[in-house]
Amino acid sequence: MSSHNTNLSTFLENEEYSIEQHLKIILSVFTGSDLSVLKNKIFALSWMKQKLFDEKLSDDKKNLIYSVLKLCISNTIDVLLYPNISEPILTIILNCYQSSKEILDCFSEILKSSHFLKYFNYHFEKLADIIKLFVRKLNSTEVEIEYKFEAYKNIFNIISKVKNGILNKNSLATIFTDNLIETLSVIVNDIKKTNLEFDLHIVENIFYQVLFDDLEFRNTFLRNLFIDSVASDLDPEKCVKDIINKIKNFPTHFKTDILVTSYSLIFSGFLLSNSDIKSKFKMFIVLNSYIFISPLTLNERNKKCVVLNENIVTANALIELLLEFDLPLNSQMEEFTLMDWLTAFIDAILDKVKIDMNCSILKLLETCFRFSPVLIENCLRKFTKNVMLTKKKTSDLIKTYSDLCLFVLNVHVKLNRMHKLISALLITIKDSLMDFTLEDIPEKFDVLPGEIFERIQVAITNLPSTMQNVVLLNTLLYHLEKDCILSIEQQDSKQVDFRLLLMFDIVTYLISRFIRGTRVADHSVPDIVKDKFSSLMDNLAGLLGKFGKAVISKEHIPKLAECFLYICLVWGDIQLIFMVYEAAPRIIPKQVSVMAKSPTNLVYLHPYLSDYHWKLIAQRVVNFGDENCINLLNDLVLQKIHALPFLEDEILGPYVEDVYNDGPAVVCAHYLSTQSNVKWLFHHVSEFVHLLKPVDILILSKTLVNYCQSCDEEQLTEILFTDFREIRSLVTAMLCYTFHSLSKKLAKFNLKEMKKILRRVDYEEVLKAEINEENNSSVKIIESLLYDIGLVLSENFTYGEDEINENVFRIDLYILKNLPAQYLHRPNKSLMCLLTLSLIKNLIKLQFKNPDVTIILTESSKFLQGILTDVDIPESLDCGKTLAWFYRGLKDTPFCDLVMRRFCELKNCGSQIESVIDIVKATNSEEVNVFIKNKAEGIDLVTSYLINFEKIKKRKHSESGNEVKCKLMKLCYKNYNEVFRTVAENSKQYEKKLALYTLLLHEALKSDDKNRLELLCVHLLDFVQFAEENYSTKSEMVSKFLLVLLKYNNALKTLLPNNFLIDTWCSNCYTFNDDVIRAFIKVNTVEEYCEMMKILLVDTEGVLLEPESENLNNLCRLWKILIETSVKEDKARMKKKIIPRLCHLATKYVILANTDFQLTETSADVMKLFLNIFTTIVRNNKIILQYRVVDLCFDLISSLINVKFDEELLVKCVELLFVFCGVRTALLLDRIPSFYLCYKSLFTEIVRRSDINNSYDIHLMTSSAHKLEKLTDTFAKYKKDFTKTAISAIADCISISMNTNINESVKNHLKNIIYCWIGICDLHGLKYLSSTLSSTDCENLFKQYCANYNKYYKFTGKV
Repeated sequence: MSSHNTNLSTFLENEEYSIEQHLKIILSVFTGSDLSVLKNKIFALSWMKQKLFDEKLSDDKKNLIYSVLKLCISNTIDVLLYPNISEPILTIILNCYQSSKEILDCFSEILKSSHFLKYFNYHFEKLADIIKLFVRKLNSTEVEIEYKFEAYKNIFNIISKVKNGILNKNSLATIFTDNLIETLSVIVNDIKKTNLEFDLHIVENIFYQVLFDDLEFRNTFLRNLFIDSVASDLDPEKCVKDIINKIKNFPTHFKTDILVTSYSLIFSGFLLSNSDIKSKFKMFIVLNSYIFISPLTLNERNKKCVVLNENIVTANALIELLLEFDLPLNSQMEEFTLMDWLTAFIDAILDKVKIDMNCSILKLLETCFRFSPVLIENCLRKFTKNVMLTKKKTSDLIKTYSDLCLFVLNVHVKLNRMHKLISALLITIKDSLMDFTLEDIPEKFDVLPGEIFERIQVAITNLPSTMQNVVLLNTLLYHLEKDCILSIEQQDSKQVDFRLLLMFDIVTYLISRFIRGTRVADHSVPDIVKDKFSSLMDNLAGLLGKFGKAVISKEHIPKLAECFLYICLVWGDIQLIFMVYEAAPRIIPKQVSVMAKSPTNLVYLHPYLSDYHWKLIAQRVVNFGDENCINLLNDLVLQKIHALPFLEDEILGPYVEDVYNDGPAVVCAHYLSTQSNVKWLFHHVSEFVHLLKPVDILILSKTLVNYCQSCDEEQLTEILFTDFREIRSLVTAMLCYTFHSLSKKLAKFNLKEMKKILRRVDYEEVLKAEINEENNSSVKIIESLLYDIGLVLSENFTYGEDEINENVFRIDLYILKNLPAQYLHRPNKSLMCLLTLSLIKNLIKLQFKNPDVTIILTESSKFLQGILTDVDIPESLDCGKTLAWFYRGLKDTPFCDLVMRRFCELKNCGSQIESVIDIVKATNSEEVNVFIKNKAEGIDLVTSYLINFEKIKKRKHSESGNEVKCKLMKLCYKNYNEVFRTVAENSKQYEKKLALYTLLLHEALKSDDKNRLELLCVHLLDFVQFAEENYSTKSEMVSKFLLVLLKYNNALKTLLPNNFLIDTWCSNCYTFNDDVIRAFIKVNTVEEYCEMMKILLVDTEGVLLEPESENLNNLCRLWKILIETSVKEDKARMKKKIIPRLCHLATKYVILANTDFQLTETSADVMKLFLNIFTTIVRNNKIILQYRVVDLCFDLISSLINVKFDEELLVKCVELLFVFCGVRTALLLDRIPSFYLCYKSLFTEIVRRSDINNSYDIHLMTSSAHKLEKLTDTFAKYKKDFTKTAISAIADCISISMNTNINESVKNHLKNIIYCWIGICDLHGLKYLSSTLSSTDCENLFKQYCANYNKYYKFTGKV
């Protein structure tokens, strides 16, 4: 044994050997099982320690030693028997100063080692040191998140195991408090920053078991919480007192984020214990006192103290834990309860927040409010004064405050106490106004953010009783009169106290929201409520009259005028609703009709002020108002236009106007088009442009386009996608002016063709033709213009030499591209098409000197491709030459083929393409140098045209088209060798030539031309090989080639490889498109078809076990096509046998998704595809459904209901039931109970997801409810069969929906569903329901539904 030691020692000290050789021997020593080499291991560890502490040794060598040390640790035998091995290893690890991946691996290996686990049971302090150092090095070394996450799990795992083996709990708690609480807090903070899932209850459980699991220790801990004296060495409770003192000193030693986590974990661990409620409350109080938060006196030693410093976040975390634990508010300690403590604490917060408002303190306030609404009510006035009426200076603070306000508002809404919140706010504002300075006074949205106003309006709409709205509105009108208008009237000065503006702003905005949110045009609102609301509007009109006169009597203040105009606008909207709802025109007094037709004379709809007052207000707003005021005045003028059709002159009768009769509406429209700012115009011009004359529209379009040219693309995107796009006349005018702008820019580069064209355009006639399609004179003028433009475009040209910057045209092209020119009338669309061709022609002239022009050429091509459909190209335009220069300039752009395909659709393009053929033939012609570079390029143009010509399914003048096609093909065959010569030389040419080859091959096979076929067969196998290699990447092009091979399979069988069809299907069936799959199904024999179905079924069984498989979607797609495709009788019998097995697999898959794995996006998509397959099976009448297939369909829907599926799956389920009812009625009526269970489950799911507190897609839920309503409506045809089911359906629908706050749009459909069932149910069933419903609420709802049904739904049609 001694010799072994000597030999190893001598070897390790011998420097002739490399470190790698030394380490190899050391590794062999550690991996051996001979106990006699124990000292060798100690020598080896000593040598490794010496080398690692050698400063001369490189870091790479040290990392190599650490990697070997890791292997030594993993192969170490029981360290309890040989502690002198574990001690050197830990010495090395604890004294390493580097940070590398190899060192971290050594730490991980120690923590995972079962040998060290036993060692740490007796040396817990060593484990604490290891963990501290490990975490420090983890955070100083760049490692993957997953690696760090796995290391953290190992740390928690070993602590959980070691703590159970330690008998001395006091010693364990002491070491844990000294060394591990801070480290574990760092780990928890690090975990929270990642998106990885981890159950933090594991950490909380560790704190509980280490600190508070032992009853005696816990009692001692609680007994000494309030004792501040230092324990003596002889004190038996010294250990516990020391732990308490250390926890108490955490705020002075830990950073804020560490303190928050450590105190949270300690408190969480204590809450997990079996202590009583009083003890838990006591622990909460003590931890808060440690961070200087004690709003109530605890005892004589701890005096009242609230210091809201950086420990606010810690206090918030502790209170959140208390809230989560749901500690009763009457929990008592000494003389006060939790309610008392929270009340005092909130009071202290509200005192502090007025001085220093920040996000943390607002979050703390919200957390306290969550305990009970009573806490909010007790401090409501102080909250509104100190929090709501304080300026918020940062965006983060505004966001946090909005969340707090939203919570407070939601609490009051749920308790029907919103009136109390609003009254408290307004009273506080009134009482506090005089305390504000000009700098301190908040804005309206500082007090109530915009989303709060939106929520108030929604809450008003959702109030169960409209009478509550009336009461609240009456309160607001009182404040408007007493606190606002009366205050202004009482002021002698011409100026208005700036502090009153806040009151005006909030009151008027609240009144507007209340008015907009009130449901008055609803048959469910009682007439008495409508009358009271109408009376309130009359009262408001009187107040608005006083308000307006008060505004005029003072110096102009934009904010005051804005408040007045906004509430006038809302009042006018309500009057419009009343007029439309009552369907009775309002009579305008005689004195109004004789007034001047001033656009700002708003007496028509707003009679509470005279025309003189409105004139003064309008003058002030136009001369001194800000943008908001001007926009509101414009809104009022626009509102007047909307109201005029519902008004009648006392003498002349109804207002009847058109564009040639300058009545009030035309005057208002002209005013808005000339006086409004451009942003407002873009959003509202569509509402009055129909009243403008063509000249006015042209002037307006110039204004709009000039503004667009001053914007960037982001601003243009926002502007150009507003409602004005629906007005074709305005779009036409803007297009004309944009082309005019482009022509001026092109003229600077000596390109005057477009300017020459536009000089001939009569823009007024163009607009007249767009406004009135039947204006034949304007249409004829445009047709003549088109002919002249065609002549200009057919002229030859020379290429430009000037250098340009492509940014000059970018904005104009962006405007063109985003205007919907494709919806113009045919003559004007043809004009825009020719103007675009002129633009492209001019840009091509510049292209060869300026390569950057290709970018704007592409943009122009996009626009041309969009409008080049259903247009009249004049005969004067030589389409052949046009195509020639177009192809030469744009052949390398992605839009070239698309535009050429559009050209192929034109009426006269086919005949004129012969000019290109002549150009190609005449290789010595001068025109070749102008239009086509050389003969090869000409042939490319011809073949490109031929391919695109063939893609057009429906062509006019087919005889001339076929003649041109024959000439083109003849030219291709004549130059066949030149066309396909490059294919053999360059494999990339296959992609370019495959489309042409497919066309030629199809025509040769179709005409059975053996000579041409023999010529084509030379390259057949080459193209087949290319197709096999590119089925997925070039799917469209290759699929067409494959379709030709399948269609003429018999003719090509001798030329194609053996088993071509089978081999191709087996290797590429998942990548085929639908047409190719259908072709395979029809071409295959019965045996091949059967084999194909069986293989697909086997693949489906295997793939469904792997929900993330890429083939799932393609498999389901294949099945759907196989089911849809009609086949012969022999194949149909095989299909009938396979369908039940497929349905069983689908149901099995959904059940698997419901139980064995969580629903993923892929599995949800597969379920949608399965539902599509089932829908296809049910819809196809040629497939005879077996009863078990029907049962499987219902099983599938029932299984899907239990899965947490998305909204689209719900829509698919409803659609499947709808198809069942419509197509398989007889099968459905035999299984009404099973069908109804699915129906009920879907109804329940729709109700659950339509709760206004949920975040599901409400549009899809509305769609689902609508489809379910249509499905229910079809049951009326089978009333005899569904009468008994209707009794259960009515009871279920009412009970399911009555306890949920359903979104209004969905609720309407659900109500209609109940009305449908009431219509199906007979009289005896309704009587039975009225006497047997489960609850009084349900019974009352049922009676209300029956009453509404008899009143509004039972009878339909006109009386």
